[in-house]
Amino acid sequence: MNGPIDAVTQGQVPFGGREPMLAKLHDYWRSKCAGRTMPARRDIDMVEIDRTILPYIILHDIVRSPDQSARPRYRYRLIGTELVNAIGADVTNRFLDDVLTPERGGLVWDWLDAAERSARPMTLDMPLAYPDREFRHARRIVLPLSDCGKRPDILMCCVSLG
Repeated sequence: MNGPIDAVTQGQVPFGGREPMLAKLHDYWRSKCAGRTMPARRDIDMVEIDRTILPYIILHDIVRSPDQSARPRYRYRLIGTELVNAIGADVTNRFLDDVLTPERGGLVWDWLDAAERSARPMTLDMPLAYPDREFRHARRIVLPLSDCGKRPDILMCCVSLG
Protein backbone atom coordinates (compact mmCIF):
# COMPACT_ATOMS: atom_id res chain seq x y z
CA MET A 1 0.00 0.00 0.00
CA ASN A 2 1.15 3.50 -0.80
CA GLY A 3 -1.04 5.33 1.74
CA PRO A 4 -4.35 5.04 3.52
CA ILE A 5 -6.18 5.01 0.13
CA ASP A 6 -4.99 2.59 -2.53
CA ALA A 7 -6.34 1.16 -5.78
CA VAL A 8 -6.70 -2.61 -6.08
CA THR A 9 -4.99 -3.53 -9.33
CA GLN A 10 -5.73 -6.52 -11.56
CA GLY A 11 -4.61 -9.73 -9.87
CA GLN A 12 -3.91 -8.01 -6.54
CA VAL A 13 -5.38 -9.28 -3.28
CA PRO A 14 -6.61 -6.40 -1.08
CA PHE A 15 -4.31 -5.80 1.91
CA GLY A 16 -2.08 -8.64 0.71
CA GLY A 17 -4.63 -11.19 1.97
CA ARG A 18 -4.36 -10.01 5.61
CA GLU A 19 -8.10 -9.22 5.54
CA PRO A 20 -9.75 -12.46 4.32
CA MET A 21 -13.28 -11.01 4.47
CA LEU A 22 -12.33 -8.14 2.16
CA ALA A 23 -10.46 -10.48 -0.19
CA LYS A 24 -13.45 -12.83 -0.35
CA LEU A 25 -15.87 -10.01 -1.21
CA HIS A 26 -13.43 -8.65 -3.81
CA ASP A 27 -13.23 -12.14 -5.41
CA TYR A 28 -17.03 -12.31 -5.50
CA TRP A 29 -17.22 -8.84 -7.12
CA ARG A 30 -14.60 -9.84 -9.74
CA SER A 31 -16.56 -13.00 -10.55
CA LYS A 32 -19.60 -10.83 -11.31
CA CYS A 33 -17.73 -8.50 -13.67
CA ALA A 34 -18.04 -11.02 -16.54
CA GLY A 35 -15.53 -9.17 -18.73
CA ARG A 36 -16.89 -5.72 -17.79
CA THR A 37 -15.15 -3.03 -15.79
CA MET A 38 -17.65 -3.54 -12.97
CA PRO A 39 -20.86 -5.49 -12.36
CA ALA A 40 -24.32 -3.96 -12.06
CA ARG A 41 -26.25 -3.96 -8.80
CA ARG A 42 -28.62 -6.56 -10.30
CA ASP A 43 -25.61 -8.93 -10.66
CA ILE A 44 -24.99 -8.89 -6.91
CA ASP A 45 -27.09 -11.40 -4.99
CA MET A 46 -26.73 -10.94 -1.25
CA VAL A 47 -27.73 -14.59 -0.77
CA GLU A 48 -24.55 -15.63 -2.62
CA ILE A 49 -22.30 -13.57 -0.34
CA ASP A 50 -20.84 -15.37 2.67
CA ARG A 51 -23.28 -14.64 5.51
CA THR A 52 -20.41 -13.75 7.86
CA ILE A 53 -19.58 -10.80 5.55
CA LEU A 54 -23.10 -9.32 5.27
CA PRO A 55 -23.10 -7.55 8.68
CA TYR A 56 -20.06 -5.54 7.50
CA ILE A 57 -21.41 -4.34 4.14
CA ILE A 58 -22.51 -0.83 3.21
CA LEU A 59 -24.23 0.14 -0.05
CA HIS A 60 -23.95 3.83 -0.96
CA ASP A 61 -26.13 5.35 -3.68
CA ILE A 62 -24.17 7.92 -5.67
CA VAL A 63 -26.25 11.09 -5.98
CA ARG A 64 -24.80 13.43 -8.58
CA SER A 65 -25.62 17.11 -8.88
CA PRO A 66 -26.74 18.57 -12.22
CA ASP A 67 -23.59 20.69 -11.85
CA GLN A 68 -21.03 18.22 -13.24
CA SER A 69 -18.20 19.93 -11.37
CA ALA A 70 -19.83 19.35 -7.96
CA ARG A 71 -18.74 16.45 -5.78
CA PRO A 72 -21.35 13.66 -5.63
CA ARG A 73 -23.15 12.87 -2.39
CA TYR A 74 -23.30 9.36 -0.94
CA ARG A 75 -26.53 8.07 0.58
CA TYR A 76 -26.52 4.97 2.78
CA ARG A 77 -28.82 2.51 1.01
CA LEU A 78 -27.87 -0.33 3.35
CA ILE A 79 -25.62 -0.66 6.38
CA GLY A 80 -24.80 -4.00 8.00
CA THR A 81 -25.80 -4.74 11.57
CA GLU A 82 -22.24 -4.96 12.93
CA LEU A 83 -21.48 -1.53 11.49
CA VAL A 84 -24.68 -0.10 12.99
CA ASN A 85 -23.47 -1.48 16.34
CA ALA A 86 -19.95 -0.06 15.85
CA ILE A 87 -21.11 3.46 15.01
CA GLY A 88 -24.09 3.43 17.37
CA ALA A 89 -26.79 4.40 14.86
CA ASP A 90 -28.68 3.10 11.85
CA VAL A 91 -27.87 5.67 9.18
CA THR A 92 -29.86 4.02 6.36
CA ASN A 93 -31.21 6.61 3.88
CA ARG A 94 -29.03 9.37 5.35
CA PHE A 95 -26.28 11.14 3.46
CA LEU A 96 -22.67 10.66 4.49
CA ASP A 97 -22.24 14.44 4.77
CA ASP A 98 -25.15 14.53 7.24
CA VAL A 99 -23.49 11.85 9.38
CA LEU A 100 -19.81 12.83 9.34
CA THR A 101 -18.26 16.27 9.71
CA PRO A 102 -15.73 17.29 7.04
CA GLU A 103 -12.93 16.97 9.62
CA ARG A 104 -13.87 13.40 10.49
CA GLY A 105 -14.99 12.24 7.07
CA GLY A 106 -12.55 13.92 4.67
CA LEU A 107 -10.51 10.81 3.93
CA VAL A 108 -13.68 8.69 3.61
CA TRP A 109 -15.06 11.11 0.98
CA ASP A 110 -11.71 11.06 -0.85
CA TRP A 111 -11.81 7.23 -0.87
CA LEU A 112 -15.38 7.08 -2.19
CA ASP A 113 -14.65 9.83 -4.73
CA ALA A 114 -11.60 7.89 -5.98
CA ALA A 115 -13.75 4.79 -6.59
CA GLU A 116 -16.51 6.85 -8.20
CA ARG A 117 -14.07 8.61 -10.57
CA SER A 118 -11.91 5.62 -11.44
CA ALA A 119 -14.64 2.91 -11.43
CA ARG A 120 -12.07 0.68 -9.69
CA PRO A 121 -11.91 -1.02 -6.31
CA MET A 122 -10.16 1.08 -3.69
CA THR A 123 -9.00 0.28 -0.17
CA LEU A 124 -8.84 2.53 2.89
CA ASP A 125 -6.91 1.85 6.08
CA MET A 126 -7.97 4.19 8.90
CA PRO A 127 -10.01 4.17 12.14
CA LEU A 128 -13.78 4.53 12.08
CA ALA A 129 -14.62 8.21 12.18
CA TYR A 130 -18.07 8.54 13.73
CA PRO A 131 -18.77 11.20 16.34
CA ASP A 132 -19.02 10.28 20.01
CA ARG A 133 -17.77 6.73 19.45
CA GLU A 134 -14.58 5.02 20.47
CA PHE A 135 -12.17 4.87 17.55
CA ARG A 136 -11.63 1.36 16.20
CA HIS A 137 -9.12 0.39 13.55
CA ALA A 138 -10.85 -0.43 10.28
CA ARG A 139 -9.72 -1.60 6.87
CA ARG A 140 -12.18 -1.08 4.06
CA ILE A 141 -12.76 -1.90 0.43
CA VAL A 142 -15.12 -0.14 -1.95
CA LEU A 143 -16.36 -1.94 -5.05
CA PRO A 144 -18.16 0.10 -7.73
CA LEU A 145 -21.41 -1.10 -9.35
CA SER A 146 -22.87 0.32 -12.56
CA ASP A 147 -26.10 -0.30 -14.44
CA CYS A 148 -24.73 1.34 -17.61
CA GLY A 149 -21.25 -0.23 -17.31
CA LYS A 150 -19.45 3.11 -17.61
CA ARG A 151 -20.07 5.15 -14.49
CA PRO A 152 -20.73 3.77 -11.01
CA ASP A 153 -24.25 4.24 -9.58
CA ILE A 154 -23.69 2.41 -6.30
CA LEU A 155 -20.62 1.75 -4.18
CA MET A 156 -20.52 -1.52 -2.27
CA CYS A 157 -18.23 -1.23 0.74
CA CYS A 158 -17.06 -3.69 3.34
CA VAL A 159 -15.41 -2.74 6.63
CA SER A 160 -13.17 -5.09 8.60
CA LEU A 161 -13.05 -3.94 12.21
CA GLY A 162 -9.88 -4.48 14.19
